[in-house]
Amino acid sequence: MMIKKRKVVWLLGSVLLLLAASAFAQTDITIGQVMGAPGRSATVQITGTGDDIAGVNFTITYDSAVLSNPVVAIPTGALSEGFLLDQNVPQDGEVRAVIYPESAPIPTFTTGAGVIAEITFDIAQGATQCTPSAVEWDLGTPTDPLTGVSDENGSSITGDYNFVTGQIQTTIPGDFNADGSVNLSDFTILVAGWGVDYSLSDFTLLVANWNTSCP
Repeated sequence: MMIKKRKVVWLLGSVLLLLAASAFAQTDITIGQVMGAPGRSATVQITGTGDDIAGVNFTITYDSAVLSNPVVAIPTGALSEGFLLDQNVPQDGEVRAVIYPESAPIPTFTTGAGVIAEITFDIAQGATQCTPSAVEWDLGTPTDPLTGVSDENGSSITGDYNFVTGQIQTTIPGDFNADGSVNLSDFTILVAGWGVDYSLSDFTLLVANWNTSCP
């Protein structure tokens, strides 16, 4: 009987530890990883869960020699759809944006996992091929309600989240579908967008880099 009691106590203790660990587990808010060709644009998404979030105030840093003209947006279907967004004028490899509710009573984002926002960058024409460029968080002080993530009471809940850095990897000129290779798929895209999205200069890039791939 003593052995059985000890097993029960051990099992109960293990369950309590697991519950405690899950209660304090942080949720990821992640900047994605995408590819984009030099001289074109690439969009990286910020994903996470919308539960209990009523506002986000974040600063993103990036290599301005590779990436430029960042535009933050709330796409259709995003967890923050219906909220307002303000973005500062990007400078020195930094862009700051705020997502906030239009009026009281303060709503929260749509619950569950999904896209919170997205950022589109222009990739420099001379960017080194097949090289990643980090897109990073700079959230300041975690407990500051004016930066990071806040709830409907205006309190900071930034500490409940783990912020994951993303990247945009420069691919090969002529890689129009940004999959790391220049091939028939890119030719099909070029033909479909000829005269609108693509021109003779794009065809020249495609031919010059035909059948090449990032390692």
